[in-house]
Amino acid sequence: MSLEKDFLMRQFVMLARFLSQIFFKKMMAGEEQVIYYDHATAERNEDLSDELDMLMESGNINEAENRLFQVFEQDPCEENFATAVAFYGKLMEWDEVDLRANHFSRDEIGSGFRDICRMYGVVDVG
Repeated sequence: MSLEKDFLMRQFVMLARFLSQIFFKKMMAGEEQVIYYDHATAERNEDLSDELDMLMESGNINEAENRLFQVFEQDPCEENFATAVAFYGKLMEWDEVDLRANHFSRDEIGSGFRDICRMYGVVDVG
């Protein structure tokens, strides 16, 4: 029974994570628009994604986030938003110990993601 309960809980967490990454609401000209995140859009931004990945892998998460915001402020386009979603999604997979060792936290992930969403015009996540 315990194994089944653990399995169902993991499935629920994966579904919640999936839904939070897929559906966003954005206000356009006073009307609500649903945005669908897809990996193909993020992949069109391969150079930025590779740069962010290299910075994260070398333990420079803050520098990676700063670079993401620098690029996004200059061009808050669909590709940069998708790259930001992928970036924060990857960080959500890190455990607390690794985040802390790299001077980052879950609170900073949430805060940064909310800031990017707000800059892109997303009014409701999830």
